[in-house]
Amino acid sequence: MKKLSLLLLSLSLIGLTGCTVTSYRQADTTPVPAERLYGHQEPLAEEALVRITRLSNYGGSACYFTVLIDDERAARFDTEEQAMFHLAPGEHKFQVAGDWDGRGLCSASEEWVRDHGQIREVDLKAGRVYDFRIGFNSWGGVFRLYVDKVGKPVESEN
Repeated sequence: MKKLSLLLLSLSLIGLTGCTVTSYRQADTTPVPAERLYGHQEPLAEEALVRITRLSNYGGSACYFTVLIDDERAARFDTEEQAMFHLAPGEHKFQVAGDWDGRGLCSASEEWVRDHGQIREVDLKAGRVYDFRIGFNSWGGVFRLYVDKVGKPVESEN
């Protein structure tokens, strides 16, 4: 009985801390590999840039996250990965959810992925960079999309 109680306590503590988000520094991220980027990679004459960074989540670290832009799959992210997307100015829909190409505990149908995860609509302005962060909410097991809606002007090259 004592061993069972200790086991349950240990599992409870892991459950409370297992999906926490650690802080990140942009320098610690790596680019999403080209084979997991599916769209919005070509520069446009008039564009807004969206930089998406996946935060480190211990509980979800074995699974990719899918990012949809305007209902189209844009990329599959692993932890501490980052990608830049070139988009036309205007209103765009962003969604983060599970990955329909996942296996085992990470498996989900495409229909489930499209029906779950957080959705944000953002009005993008030309000549600006928007930083989005994606992570996993440890309390409810919910995919989170954190958006800097302001957008910083693109830095000029000297």
